[in-house]
Amino acid sequence: MQPFLPILPILLKYPFLKLSKSFIEYEYKNGDILNIISNPKGSVEKEAVKLAKEIIVSSLSKGKEVKIDHSGMGFLCTTCEEKGCRAFCHNNAMNSKGIDWSKCEFCGECFKNCTISISPEVYYDLKIRAKKSILAYLFSRLLASCLNERLRTKYAVKEARKYAKLMENEDVEVLKLIASDFGLDLIFGNGQDFKIHVTDYLKAFVKIRAEKWRMVNRILDRGYVLLQKREFIRVIEEFIRDRLQEKIELPENLRNMLITMYLSELKVYEERKDLKFSGKEEIKPECFPPCIRKILLDLENGVNVPHSARFALTAFLLNLGVKIDEILELFRTAPDFDEEKARYQIEHIAGLRGKGTEYICPSCETMRTYHNCYPDEFCEGIRHPIIYYKKKLLKLKRKNEDSKARHQKLER
Repeated sequence: MQPFLPILPILLKYPFLKLSKSFIEYEYKNGDILNIISNPKGSVEKEAVKLAKEIIVSSLSKGKEVKIDHSGMGFLCTTCEEKGCRAFCHNNAMNSKGIDWSKCEFCGECFKNCTISISPEVYYDLKIRAKKSILAYLFSRLLASCLNERLRTKYAVKEARKYAKLMENEDVEVLKLIASDFGLDLIFGNGQDFKIHVTDYLKAFVKIRAEKWRMVNRILDRGYVLLQKREFIRVIEEFIRDRLQEKIELPENLRNMLITMYLSELKVYEERKDLKFSGKEEIKPECFPPCIRKILLDLENGVNVPHSARFALTAFLLNLGVKIDEILELFRTAPDFDEEKARYQIEHIAGLRGKGTEYICPSCETMRTYHNCYPDEFCEGIRHPIIYYKKKLLKLKRKNEDSKARHQKLER
């Protein structure tokens, strides 16, 4: 037998699945996985730690996405004619039509006893790569758990997006497995049409927030929301992101060790520095109106802010003279970030595309209409975010001048 052979190609690509736990526990004979990956001894474990460090650095910086070799065979159970594994399957998940993943307990028992035979060299290579991928995932989760919430969100957003891209090329059987792993109530159509129960859909929608995802813009069929494949994957991406963002509680001594040995070394365990923008004049983010600060905070935390809020933020910053590349960087943490599209939209608002119209930031009334208004006491009587900024900036300058004058008076 070659244990877990059918599922290894899947675990290699999607190490966040529950079946990864069964495979790793089998490989290490129920050893202390936490100790194994935090104190790597073998070459595979050391390579996994190195890979995890690269993943963290990539997700928290502007670096390129870490490439992992996913080459190899597909999911073998889709074409397998062997019957023996069905005896080990709980809840009758295995049937004549294949695997009903909604009934699967993801214990991995049937995969432990796989009777398919392939070249030992091919099997060993696949097993080692899957093991390294899973260990790297686990170790990156440990490192991410030592980060503050903002950085942990940044890590989760980028990694979830990476897995979503992989899913675009998967067949329905693999998508069923991933969806069932999250306990989602689904009905699969012909490979392009998917139906997800409205309660599961709403859990994702509260994070996505874009206009087209509102229930009034969706087709509802007997409690299920109709989605195209790409939309379905976008929903799954949100569930993956939630899993990756979840903080693993670690013993204080282990947490301190990870920070000292890895995070401090990689210079990623740092609090956010104050935002700085270039412009014709010095720009003071502390003078931004509360609506703009809220949009910036949501972007920083990986929230998929609505189009109206993105437009308002972009126009506001462009009106102050902030460079396009600086604005583009702000949107990188958005779950649906597409650099080419984002740059085009920013340039369009700047008047460099389309009809050449340079847009002005929406008024306070328009901000309220689109539920993007978060007033503070300074907002009273102000009708435009730019006016808020200029008045707050003037107040700050007067305060600084008064402070300087008092200081000079004391020196005399």
